[in-house]
Amino acid sequence: MVTMHAATMTLVGNLASEPEIRTVGPGVERLNFRLAASDRRLDPNSGQWTDVSTVFLKVTCWRALASNVKASMHKGDPVVVFGRLQSYNYVRDEQPRTGFELDAYAIGPNLARGVAIFRRTPSMVAASPPAVVVKPDQDEELVGGSTERAA
Repeated sequence: MVTMHAATMTLVGNLASEPEIRTVGPGVERLNFRLAASDRRLDPNSGQWTDVSTVFLKVTCWRALASNVKASMHKGDPVVVFGRLQSYNYVRDEQPRTGFELDAYAIGPNLARGVAIFRRTPSMVAASPPAVVVKPDQDEELVGGSTERAA
């Protein structure tokens, strides 16, 4: 038996393009966008953060993740993306080339750069246990369940 291990990675960056969604089969949606991940350094002389280099990578999402990203994310949004790195070969100007893309397993907003309000999609609400929500300066309450104080 041969075991293959996927090359998984997490990238932090910004959407460099508006997400584009396509239906590729019955009930199967695929979404693509470009991610810009910059290596930033603090310049000790100026005290300013500068981008040293930027990597652009195509990100692909499938099915529910594709729909949710389309409804939630836009060009310029800061994100954290986790997925499987894949390579592919192609020819441009008669020269063989290799490209890379990230097949996303999960995507979320980078909360170090802003705030977000999360809403489960209807199909996930029924399958999930009640969540505990803590509001600033308020007691905890159960969402989707009893309003008793959470332990």
